[in-house]
Amino acid sequence: MRPAGRMRLGFFPLPVAEAKRIHGFLQLPSEHCSTLDPCIGDGAAFAAITGDSSARRYGIELDAYRAEQAGPSLTKIVQGNCLETHCAVESFSLCFCNPPYDWALAGNARERLEAVFLNHIFRWLIPGGVLLLVIPAERATDCARRSMLASRSTATSPGA
Repeated sequence: MRPAGRMRLGFFPLPVAEAKRIHGFLQLPSEHCSTLDPCIGDGAAFAAITGDSSARRYGIELDAYRAEQAGPSLTKIVQGNCLETHCAVESFSLCFCNPPYDWALAGNARERLEAVFLNHIFRWLIPGGVLLLVIPAERATDCARRSMLASRSTATSPGA
């Protein structure tokens, strides 16, 4: 990651216009469901994606200021590191993850953070749930290879 990105703690929000476009492809259940953004930032993209649904909205944000910004639109916000947060297995109908695009150290090996985040949160998604993973296209194959989720899912692209 570039130094400017590190200063922002890897915060590169999905444009709200794109989040609204994604919302158009979703059909959240009419009954209550739980949704999660484990890298919520200021919450604007997640609010646009979940729209006016009756979903319970949960978020995790590393930066205290952005967590405070996102808080009012959520059922619950956790200010902390997603990778140090634990949730009950199969808790969420929708997980929207726009993780930092960077490398992490895993023992003596380097691993892409996109795959690390995916492997950490995939257990939180209910069977048949929706994972919205915002990553560079060139990282999709790496995430599919390194993730246990790949064997349980199908990949689609709203632009396809």
